[in-house]
Amino acid sequence: MPATKEQLRRLMELDKFFQKGQKWKVNELLQKLSNEADIHISERTLKYDLAYLITESHGELESRKIGREWLWGYKGLNYSHFKKSLLLNEVKDLAKMIGTFKEWGDLPFWEEIEVMLNQFETRFSFENQTNRMLIDFQKPVSKNGNLWLKPLYEAIDKQQTIQVSYFSLRTKKKIIGDISPYLLKEYNNRWWLIGLFGTKIVNIALETIEDVQISGLPFIQTESFDPKTYFENVLGVTVNQEKVETIRLKVAIESVEYLRSKPIHHSQKETKEDGTELILQVVPNTELEHIILQYGFGIEVLEPPTLRKKIAKTLRLALALYESNLKSFMRH
Repeated sequence: MPATKEQLRRLMELDKFFQKGQKWKVNELLQKLSNEADIHISERTLKYDLAYLITESHGELESRKIGREWLWGYKGLNYSHFKKSLLLNEVKDLAKMIGTFKEWGDLPFWEEIEVMLNQFETRFSFENQTNRMLIDFQKPVSKNGNLWLKPLYEAIDKQQTIQVSYFSLRTKKKIIGDISPYLLKEYNNRWWLIGLFGTKIVNIALETIEDVQISGLPFIQTESFDPKTYFENVLGVTVNQEKVETIRLKVAIESVEYLRSKPIHHSQKETKEDGTELILQVVPNTELEHIILQYGFGIEVLEPPTLRKKIAKTLRLALALYESNLKSFMRH
């Protein structure tokens, strides 16, 4: 049975301790894991990991009683469980992973990955004889935006404040400002820069950026931004200052199964057994409106009234536009 992510981390630390023929007592291993790797586990869990390592190393890890104490260690002085040759199935899995990574050749860290992958390919002679595409990602289509991925990625990694010149999609004006960059986020086939501009966290579409320079101002970290939770209550990248609201939706029967297989938001719940009424707990924003509108008559907003009115107004304007164009077409 494959090791879990957390167990694999523990096994790799234990492997380091056992290298060069070093032998350890159980209590010593527990202390080393705690002090050197900040891993705190019970003696029972440690013994389970040791038993797992005995099996996976085919007996290279052993325990011997010396005096009154049991000591654990590798038989061979040069043995390391994580520095052995790859098995055939591992090589095949790695080859598939390399092909997948190459689909993302425009990412900012690609140069480093490409060097590593080329080394693997040279060493293990990977071949895709059929030259078949096995996986295809939806990638941002704006080449102009992709030009800024690497410098922005490096600024975020090094926590460097940057001066960004960009064209605001909302105000239709050019803006120049110093930003503490926090995150690059992909949404709806477009890359966005998330960062602190003055006292506000902003999102900037990369294709609207005209220039990026390193600023002399200090980088500002704010507790109000945690990339793991910041977007939890919204769709997309627009985070308003408003509170989470209960969004009640009526769903056409033909749209029920699609919305079950692809929920609008992780908070989505059905309030009727047939799935024709849904509840979302989100902050209303532009992205939510776009999602609702793309379903047309398949979704009706019941609550809140403000969102219902906004969607209704948009649909009326669209209807008026089509009716106007239809009358013009009929005259000609």
